Amino acid sequence: MAKARARIARYRPKLPALLKGRQTLKIAVLADPHIGSTNPVFVPNWEMVVAYANARDDIDLVVILGDLTLLGSEQAEDLRFGRNALDSLKKPWLVLPGN
Repeated sequence: MAKARARIARYRPKLPALLKGRQTLKIAVLADPHIGSTNPVFVPNWEMVVAYANARDDIDLVVILGDLTLLGSEQAEDLRFGRNALDSLKKPWLVLPGN
């Protein structure tokens, strides 16, 4: 089976701008969300964590580690779903893809 060819554009947060003259930066780490459009079992978890992060005034950056989507490497639709889900984050974010 051929791999999906959708892409998530690179986003490089500007760390000096995020620091806003402070000495510290608070980072929320979301690991392996595995969200997907064809098997949405983990989507409610994603929505709760995103709502929590968005409600916090002290989070400066959200880093998503590992597999953002469940089947993004095989289904372009899932990868698009994951990219659209990132738009629900109201904080600057960075995705570091998994396997």
